[in-house]
Amino acid sequence: MCPFMCSLEISRVNDEASGVRIYWHAACLMNAMNERKGIAAARSTALSILASLKRELGDLDRVTAWLMVYGMVNADPGYAQTTNAINGFSDLILDLYGPETGQHARMAVGMATLPVNNAVTIAAEVEFAP
Repeated sequence: MCPFMCSLEISRVNDEASGVRIYWHAACLMNAMNERKGIAAARSTALSILASLKRELGDLDRVTAWLMVYGMVNADPGYAQTTNAINGFSDLILDLYGPETGQHARMAVGMATLPVNNAVTIAAEVEFAP
């Protein structure tokens, strides 16, 4: 199991919580990215973000839209399957929320290195009801 770190930034407009931006890092120490481990790390990151949202919002049904997912994959030079790794995150969100709420824009890019050799780093933006 991978340890996790999180920083949470809540956006406020007119003193009402209108969105949340979450930066989450799945910290798996590995030298080379392998697709199965990348998918598992991204899925674990999704579960951790959901847990963080539940703590913050009290009810995951308050999430009205998954807006954007920024996925970075710790990849060896030439590794072209970064999208497959971040699918672990996106597929879980779509399974849980369906296409109307769970569909999101996304980036999945390879990086030569990530902090503390993380397997993936994912930032997600969601919209939620007051």
